Amino acid sequence: SDTLTLVIACLVLLLLFRLDRDAWSGYLLGACLALGVLTRPANILLFVPVGVYLVTQPRHLRESWKIILGGLPGAAFQIWINLTLYDKVFTTSYGDFSSLFRTEYFFPTLLFFALNGLILVTPMALVGFLASPVLIRSDRFRLMPLVALAVSFIVFYAFYFHSSTVWWMLRFILPVFPAVIILGAHFWSRLLPSIHNTVTWNRVTRWAPIAFSIAALSIGHLFSKEKDIYVTYTWEEGYREAAEWIGENADETDVVVCMQVSGSIHYYLPNPIIRWEYLKPDLWEYEIAPGLLKNRRVFAALYPSELDREVFETKMPGDWKLIKKIKHVSIYELQN
Repeated sequence: SDTLTLVIACLVLLLLFRLDRDAWSGYLLGACLALGVLTRPANILLFVPVGVYLVTQPRHLRESWKIILGGLPGAAFQIWINLTLYDKVFTTSYGDFSSLFRTEYFFPTLLFFALNGLILVTPMALVGFLASPVLIRSDRFRLMPLVALAVSFIVFYAFYFHSSTVWWMLRFILPVFPAVIILGAHFWSRLLPSIHNTVTWNRVTRWAPIAFSIAALSIGHLFSKEKDIYVTYTWEEGYREAAEWIGENADETDVVVCMQVSGSIHYYLPNPIIRWEYLKPDLWEYEIAPGLLKNRRVFAALYPSELDREVFETKMPGDWKLIKKIKHVSIYELQN
């Protein structure tokens, strides 16, 4: 959903800037907005740059009806899904996770975004993005939606608990990166030629993009080594290998308790799954576990981050025994 959200955000911006160029852009823009919300409810933030663009350019407000019509089928489909599955219009599969949003997360998460942004988009792009309002006047109608997109996603996810837990949680603000890069590039493209108009400085500005590119590649390589990104594929294999091991050592009726690896277990195996984050200790200990243990074995497949949360003590108490460790996945079995 992260990559799809990024693609949808880019399409929203592209179609937004083409509203006055062809008749179908408005309809397609509405469809993209609907698809974005279907992909992830928080993508309603994509309405912010659209609203900013329309408000700052009233002549485009006449295209609003096209955007609405283009989004109606997706909105109707979303409402139908919510009513069918949850009996409420505004309830989605994400449930109520409002407890994960707190004001005390805001400034630490902003710092986390900034420090990782220095590496992921390079200091040049980040500095250019932060300084871009200085030179935004001439192209403000084109650039303001980019600013609105970046600011809305950054501010929203700065209150979210998981946003600063590990660097790859920056995936939540993935739509911000194209806006940051474009605004940063715009800033430097306007600033450098305006500083001096000498032959020497013209040579500097001519070679600046190459220097920036080399710096970006170097920073990216160092960051990738530090974060072990080059061996990420090996770690990802743990999802499949854990599912294969359970499939070879468990019956199809045996239960797997998991969260992080639930997608791979569901994809590779027919076994029933219990998501531990929805469990309550009393319900597990006195109703679920005794009933399951009568007829089947119960496994738990957990990542280190899940073990750090003391899931056995807080969600599913019992006599769990570690029986296998596959890369980052620890597999336990509940003993009788």
